Amino acid sequence: MIWLDSPGGSVDAAILIGRNLWRARAIAAMGEKSNCLSACVFVLAGATQRVVGGIVGIHRPYDAGSVTKTFDETQRDYTRLARDAKVFLAEMNLPEQLYEAMVRIPPEEMRMLEDYQLAAFGLNKVDPVYEEYRDSLAAKQFGISKQVYLQRKALSKTKCDIVLQQSGGDINAYTTCDDRVMRTGR
Repeated sequence: MIWLDSPGGSVDAAILIGRNLWRARAIAAMGEKSNCLSACVFVLAGATQRVVGGIVGIHRPYDAGSVTKTFDETQRDYTRLARDAKVFLAEMNLPEQLYEAMVRIPPEEMRMLEDYQLAAFGLNKVDPVYEEYRDSLAAKQFGISKQVYLQRKALSKTKCDIVLQQSGGDINAYTTCDDRVMRTGR
């Protein structure tokens, strides 16, 4: 698990860190007062499980180097960065719309993402491939088909979320409920 609180930095470095998180099947989490801004979003994207409690902000990726380049060199670097970012996001099973949203915001500005945007971009969710893998393992563990497992998973969410609320947030009550529903379907 990695805790994020970053104003950003190098996109290339963030993509490298994100790929390392992916290989480690890491969880990236943010506290309520944490920020994940700019290049940090690529680190967050690399985690297979993403828990966002703070602020996530995006803008157009840019080359942070101070070397003066020609227009053609700048175009070449911009195209490479765009390609690398899009490939990375696709590898992380995130929608291309995330990159498209980034490039609409100039680098001197920042767009703070609302919860619905985080969900639409998959930045506050479990990676779908990782979830598929985990669901298959769990179905096997319970000795049931994946279809039955997914039905019980949905039932557990409905029933056990209510138990959690009624118990005042007692995680043991939730865990007991979840285990019962997963084993019995009731």
